[in-house]
Amino acid sequence: MKEWYDFLNKNFSNYSLDTFYGLGQLYINDERFTKNIDQYGEGLAKLMIEAMKVFTNNQIRGGSNENNN
Repeated sequence: MKEWYDFLNKNFSNYSLDTFYGLGQLYINDERFTKNIDQYGEGLAKLMIEAMKVFTNNQIRGGSNENNN
């Protein structure tokens, strides 16, 4: 999941951990995102948000130096 976080930060914007987690919420709360992501495997959107949640929580608890604005 760190690779996905780094990819987004490098190519699109400067995502805080909170914003990254919020993006993951869109993956399951907005059917357009879910449909697009799940075309690569049913349930992938749900798996992504769970992984994003774990990654975000681990970064926060681990005292990461990531920008957390």
